[in-house]
Amino acid sequence: MTTSRDRALAALKNGDVNAADTILAQALADAEKEKGASSIEVAQALADLAGLALQTRRVDLAEQYLRRALEVRATVHGRESAEYALVQAGLGEVLAAKGALADAELLVESAEQQLARHRHRDWPAIVSLRAVLRYALHGDEKPLFDPFESMDRPMRLGLVQLSLQRAAVDAPQASLALLVELRERIEDGDDPDWDEGCPSCSLLADHFDLPLNPLGGVR
Repeated sequence: MTTSRDRALAALKNGDVNAADTILAQALADAEKEKGASSIEVAQALADLAGLALQTRRVDLAEQYLRRALEVRATVHGRESAEYALVQAGLGEVLAAKGALADAELLVESAEQQLARHRHRDWPAIVSLRAVLRYALHGDEKPLFDPFESMDRPMRLGLVQLSLQRAAVDAPQASLALLVELRERIEDGDDPDWDEGCPSCSLLADHFDLPLNPLGGVR
């Protein structure tokens, strides 16, 4: 079944932003009418509208939608839920794009703490985002990847992959600091099974063009 989001994306692909806006606005109106103003469906419709606004570089509009979505998530799921935290992180990224880095850091750090508590699959993505914000605000004065040691292997690998992407696209000026700290954390890690087969070590070694250390990490 084709969803309103699918139809909006198709319209956007054809260059018709107005049609995409209309489709998602109608989906929001329908959700509010059928499910009530504070419902999961309304929160999702607001998130879709925010995503469209970001894709079309309307950052202020995206912020408005995300702030509304945050209120709905607080009512439906509570302020300590993963659902609330994910919207918080999205709002933080929007504020960062507007240059409000200090406010963005507060939101993203709050989101990171909640997702860590839930061991949510998107936790590494928010840790990576927070690292970029920390570097932008503080340089290398603060540790960029505080939760690294408490992550399991798959999450660490996800964090490395996401950080490589962010360093290349979102924060090239911070890339060396980000990836050097990740390398050091792997080298100093207490996991005896992190040997030459460690995927995270291999990713970083490829990036730095450095040989793998047979005892773990990279040289």
